Amino acid sequence: MPPQPSFLPMNKFFLRCAIYWCLLPISWAQAGVVIGGTRFIYHADAPALSVPVSNHSEASWLIDTHILPGGRWPGTKNEGNITPFVVTPPLFMLSARQENTLRVVYTGEPLPADRESLFTFEYRRYSLR
Repeated sequence: MPPQPSFLPMNKFFLRCAIYWCLLPISWAQAGVVIGGTRFIYHADAPALSVPVSNHSEASWLIDTHILPGGRWPGTKNEGNITPFVVTPPLFMLSARQENTLRVVYTGEPLPADRESLFTFEYRRYSLR
């Protein structure tokens, strides 16, 4: 059986370059705007819920926030577009390396007492450049 050719030095160079270029975007990936949690529980006796938002990037962002009914989760029912919560401020600018606190306020509309209700907190960020 003839010996198998090994990697030539040029092939090793191209392999290293390919691996480097594939891994390079990973070092660039970072979250610019970070919400202070993934799930929030609003207790019935609380007047509001505070949600911290921070900007870790060097860019300024315009932040748009709102609450959606139900969401895209299995088993949820989206009953209209009206939710009993409002986010303040709904639209604001978050400067570079700054933090802000959002308040989720219950508007008083009745919720079902026999089960928990699920809402989705959604935010969008727009670059100001």
